[in-house]
Amino acid sequence: MKYLGGKQLIGKELAEFIKNDTQYETYFEPFCGMLGVGRHMNFDTIILNDIHKDLMLLLKDLYYKTFVFPTVDEDRYERLKKSAPSPQRGYAGFLLSYGGKWFGGFSSKYGERDFHKEAEIGCKKLQADLQDKTICFENKSFEEFEPYHMCVYADPPYENTTGYGVRFDHNKFWNIMRRWSVTNDVYISSYDAPNDFECVWEKPKRMTLSNDKSIITHERLFKLKTPKDKSV
Repeated sequence: MKYLGGKQLIGKELAEFIKNDTQYETYFEPFCGMLGVGRHMNFDTIILNDIHKDLMLLLKDLYYKTFVFPTVDEDRYERLKKSAPSPQRGYAGFLLSYGGKWFGGFSSKYGERDFHKEAEIGCKKLQADLQDKTICFENKSFEEFEPYHMCVYADPPYENTTGYGVRFDHNKFWNIMRRWSVTNDVYISSYDAPNDFECVWEKPKRMTLSNDKSIITHERLFKLKTPKDKSV
C-alpha cells in the first residue's frame, strides 16, 4: 500500500529486530501511519496512535470489520478532500493519492495501474493481519503520552523531507524520546539522530528520482546510548 514515509517494504524486518531486542510485552506506536511495522507485531497489548483523525477512523473500521469500500472517481475525491473526517476520507486521501501523500493528487490520473484494486487488496491484507490482536486505538499528539515499561517504536516525520500537513518540532521530539527511554525500550526510525543515540539496525534503500536517476539512502533504527534505570 502506498503511504508517504511508510515502512511497508522493511516493516517485517524491523518488527523482528524489535521483538527480539525488547524485554517488554506491551507495544506502543505513537506515529502508526498505515502500520508498515505495527501489523507484524505480536504483543499481549498493542497501542496504536496517530494524530491524523481520518487515518485512525479508517484503521478502526478495518480492525472491527465495519469499513465499506467506497467507489471514488475524481469528482468524489475532490469532495472528500473538503469533507468532514471519516474512514472513507482517510481511504481516499492516502490510498488513492499519488505517492500516498495526503490528497496529493488522484492516483488514477497517473499511469494505467488499477490503484483502486491495489488499495482494496492492501487494506484487506492489513485487516487480516490485525485480527486476533488486542489493540487500543488512540488519536492524539504523542506529547500527551507517558508510556511505562513498554516497547515503543517511533517513526516520526523525517527532517528535511516532504511533510504531512502538520508542523513538527524535532528538538522537542528527541527530548521526549530521551525521557521515555528511561523506563521503556524506545526504537526510533530516522535517517540521522543526535549524538547520544546509537544506530542499532540499518538497511540500504534505493530512492528513484526519475526514470534514469536514483540515490541510495539508509533506513536506520536508533536507541538512546545512555543506560536506563529499569528499576524506576
